[in-house]
Amino acid sequence: VYQGEITMERIAKYISNKIDFDEELVTLVIDELLNSIQKRLEEGKIVRINDMGSLSVSLHSHPSPTPDDFSLEKIKKLKVSFKPTKSLKNKVSKFSVKKI
Repeated sequence: VYQGEITMERIAKYISNKIDFDEELVTLVIDELLNSIQKRLEEGKIVRINDMGSLSVSLHSHPSPTPDDFSLEKIKKLKVSFKPTKSLKNKVSKFSVKKI
């Protein structure tokens, strides 16, 4: 299904043409949106993106017998997760696929 990739610059250009806004302004808005999402994730918030899904941070750690025994040293890694909405899953299931 992989068909290459697209950069934020190309997306900004597409949006600027579609809504007739300056490409630099669209790029600034996208950059600020991404920075804001990252900040909210750092704060431990779940970021819901309309009809797309949600982003959240979880951690993986070594087990502790009790919550009081837990320490930061037991954290192995942090992970960003994306959970798509049912609506997005439904839309993706209807994508047309063809052999290239």
